[in-house]
Amino acid sequence: MPNEVPAPVPRTRMTDEYVRSVARLAYLWGWPLVNMHNRLSIMEKLPGPGLLAGVVPAASPGSAAMLHDYITPEQRLVACPNQDVVYGFGIIDAQRGPSVVQVPDFGDRFWVYQVVDQRTDSFARLGAMYQTKPGRYLLAPQSWDGVVPGGTAGVFRFDTRIAACIPRVFMDDTAQDRAAIQPVLNQVMVYPLNEDTGAMRATDWAAAPTFPAGDATSGEQETQWVDPGRFFAELPAVMAEVPARRGEEALYAWLDALVSAAASPHAAEQLTAAAVEANAGLVAELFEFRNIGLPLPGHWSTQRNGARFGTDYLSRTAMGKANIFVNTPGETTYFYQDLDAQGGRLDGSHSYAVTFPPNGQPPVRGFWSLTLYNEHHFFHPNELNRYSLGTKNKNLHHSADGSLTLTASATPPGDDDLRSNWLPAPAGPFSLYLRAYWPKQPILDGTWTPPPVTRFH
Repeated sequence: MPNEVPAPVPRTRMTDEYVRSVARLAYLWGWPLVNMHNRLSIMEKLPGPGLLAGVVPAASPGSAAMLHDYITPEQRLVACPNQDVVYGFGIIDAQRGPSVVQVPDFGDRFWVYQVVDQRTDSFARLGAMYQTKPGRYLLAPQSWDGVVPGGTAGVFRFDTRIAACIPRVFMDDTAQDRAAIQPVLNQVMVYPLNEDTGAMRATDWAAAPTFPAGDATSGEQETQWVDPGRFFAELPAVMAEVPARRGEEALYAWLDALVSAAASPHAAEQLTAAAVEANAGLVAELFEFRNIGLPLPGHWSTQRNGARFGTDYLSRTAMGKANIFVNTPGETTYFYQDLDAQGGRLDGSHSYAVTFPPNGQPPVRGFWSLTLYNEHHFFHPNELNRYSLGTKNKNLHHSADGSLTLTASATPPGDDDLRSNWLPAPAGPFSLYLRAYWPKQPILDGTWTPPPVTRFH
């Protein structure tokens, strides 16, 4: 009996309906992979680490850049940013070899480096929750057989062409902490192995150069990294960059047969039409939080397999579309909200409250925050420059019983006590997003969920 299951026979006739149906599946499956592929194409144009348009950390492949303060509302490279951490970002290209990742001594400050492959699945454990020791670590392609430098604290390997490293370092919203964090931020570095000196290095991220961004940071929506008109032209290269995992061999054979059919002009036309249709419907619907994840009380939703999606292609693309680069659940648990307790769409023309009962704030070892996003999942610019509230804020008003009420609306609350607890909203639709970094067991097992969002005006 043969050990291999036969693949589709080459040159088999395919009806238009078949081509379009399988093409939609291929688009759902491949959307995050093509997204990562095209992010590399932007980074390849950069001369080194710096800031795109002066606001977004970015670097040439093999390196990463860091901010020195919170990210600002202008950025459009990644939807759903937060203003609780100082971010970094870098792309690793396996064709260029390994990169060194520096971990300074963060003391008792919360930190985590998210490191994902081209599938957006995590392959490294670097963070406060892992008790990671300071040192120099290596991110290396699976196929790399070079010599690991002496003094390397650990090696993490990936089997795709592209990987991403995204450091996150918690910072209080105070002038004192902004000053205190700078020396440690300056040691958060990622650079090609051939630049390694065997010792920890430092750079002044406050003086990072600015690079022109073109259209990469313009518009109101996230930069569109996937062009449905080019999807099937790019897919063969992407499939070569991302090898089939065990159990995916049949899927790859299926998709290979579909891609081969694109040699016919008519089939190619059908594939492109299906990609455009899937982009506008199937994938676009996954942008809305109310359409994705696991439902929770009060119309909240969450997900339990972030950055370890495996064959859950629906969740992988849903997170990629709505909020790419989510951490693993043990690093961060996310709660998403588009609706109030009665099922109405959140809208800044109304006023809403989220009340945490006494001792009922999110149980975390790291930090928590509630962030407000506009309909495009970006910050709503406002005079207070306030986009989230939580652990970083030292002036939140608590009621006499110890409860904490946060409010959201386009107009400020009349009660002075609630102004420090107010999230400014746009006049139209918006979303709320609760993060729990390094969550405790009640969050992980689902016994703690966020309180309802109640409309009171």
